[in-house]
Amino acid sequence: MSISQKQAADALSDVARVEQRAAILRGYEHGAPHFILWGVVTAVGYVLSDWAPTRAPLAWMVVSLLGQIGSIQIARSAVASGAVHGANRAAAYAACGATVVAFTAATYFVMGAHATAQFGAFPPLLMATGYTLVGIWRGARWAVAGICLGVGTLAGFILFPAHFMLWMAAICGGTLVLTGLWLRRV
Repeated sequence: MSISQKQAADALSDVARVEQRAAILRGYEHGAPHFILWGVVTAVGYVLSDWAPTRAPLAWMVVSLLGQIGSIQIARSAVASGAVHGANRAAAYAACGATVVAFTAATYFVMGAHATAQFGAFPPLLMATGYTLVGIWRGARWAVAGICLGVGTLAGFILFPAHFMLWMAAICGGTLVLTGLWLRRV
């Protein structure tokens, strides 16, 4: 039995679609533990910022460092298990995380932000932008997470200024944890 050129082209197109979908689902699976970790990290950071606003920068430095260590361990584990290829993956995660932390710290330094609603809103708005952009290329769930995080941040900034840090503990931490759980459901 022979197949036509159109049938062969259709079959190859189907294979390409399946490969693309599998790559998206693998990306979701690999991103899930990072979302959950950073959801907990951000929730703790925002609660500490609410409890001790004058010590918020120090609290964020500590929880960010712990989050970075956790992300590196997650990446190393994925490489060691063979789930992710590339010995430099953990180093790449660390470099990306350090870049975002350095950018945020430099922005705070230049703008003079200190434990204010602006201080609390900037990182999740930056994350929301990043997740939405990644979602355009790597899968809609990333974009949905980014949009929810951005809208939730703006809603809290406008509606709950007196309790913004606690709002962000719930919204930012919750959005990230729920996204991580959603990404695990492949």
